Formats: sequence, structure tokens, C-alpha cells
Amino acid sequence: MPSSIKYRYPLNKGDFYIRNGECITCGAPRAEAPDIVEHGMDGHCYFKKQPQTETELDQAINAMMVSCINALRYGGTEEKILKRLYEDGMADLCDNIPEGQYPILVRDRVSFNFEGLMDELANLLIAKFASMGSHVMIEKVVNNNIDHFSFVKRWTGGGSGLIYDCTRKYEEGYILQISAEKGRTFDGMIGVGALLHDFLKVDSRITNIKWFARNMPADVFYDKPY
Repeated sequence: MPSSIKYRYPLNKGDFYIRNGECITCGAPRAEAPDIVEHGMDGHCYFKKQPQTETELDQAINAMMVSCINALRYGGTEEKILKRLYEDGMADLCDNIPEGQYPILVRDRVSFNFEGLMDELANLLIAKFASMGSHVMIEKVVNNNIDHFSFVKRWTGGGSGLIYDCTRKYEEGYILQISAEKGRTFDGMIGVGALLHDFLKVDSRITNIKWFARNMPADVFYDKPY
């Protein structure tokens, strides 16, 4: 359904926009997209500019992903952007339908090189998650200090825990699989992958990051999980 101008916050200009009156001033979209999202004098967030680079496009998509009220939308027709949003499970946030058929891609496995000891890698990832705050718990840590470690991350309020299972395949090459605990389901895997990707890409010791999707050929990989 084509978007109507009357539903857009007035300061929005362009295809990415935020619906008028729906912002709850949570700050999450602004934190994910500091280069392109701003808050008006009334506290309502809006796209102060449209994405011009791949980094800014990533920011826009991440901002849409973290919005708990689905107020951020894409009203354009660019196939490349529609494809990404459909594959990321955000078809309902698009005003237009793409020409192609794009099923949701759940990229829950990542390979990378790490220049350091496996124990350092395990401690790095655990510390990154723990730094998110007291609402995050790290449990069931297993580490043989040779070629494998795993841990479970969960929220203090309960709910499904996520298993992070990492195996060293060769000297500096690792594969990490994310999965829900047995008997549980988890629908937010794309956002989880995005968070892990942010942790990995900022460490200079980690290179050659490749993401793999469920039910896709083993030789098909992506440079990011969203």
C-alpha cells in the first residue's frame, strides 16, 4: 500500500521515514543511526537525511530493526533495498512490493579469522555481552582451551537462552553457530546476528568475516547478517 504524506513526521524528507505521532522517544533508532536520524524539538525522531553510503544504509536498516513499535518505514521502490528488507523479515515495513521473490534469510553461522589465542576470543565475546548490563546473564560456559568453547546468553527476566558455539577449524579460522536452547524457539535471530557482527567487526584481530544462512548452499556467504 503506497504511503501517504500525511502519515509521515513532517521533518522527514525521502524514502526512509518515521510515522507521525508514533515515536516514543526511546532513543534506539538514533543510537543505531546517528548519521541520519535526529530528534525534533518535540522529541520525535525523524530521518534528517537519506542514506547515501553503504554504511548509512546499514544504519537505516538497523534503526528499523531495533524499533519496538515499527514506526520506521521504507517508502521507496529501489529493488536492492526492498530485497534487503524482505530478507531481513521487514516486508511489513515496506510501502511497496519488490519485483523479485525474497524469502527471509536467517544468518545464524559466522566464520572469521582471529589473531590470538582461542581463550582470548572466548573471553572477548563473553566480556562484550556482559558489558551490555546486569540484565544479561552468561551461563554454561564450556572451554577446552584447544579448539572449542560455548556459552549461553540469556536475559535476567528469563525466556529463551541463546547458545553461542564456537569451533576452531584451523590455526586462526573459527566458525561460530548461534542457536536457541533445545525445546525453545527464538524469532529475533537477525537482530542477534547484527549485535554479534558489531562486536566482531570492531576488533582489529578479527578479519575475513563471512555469514551463512539456514537452508542455503554451503558456499553461499554474506558479508553481514542483515
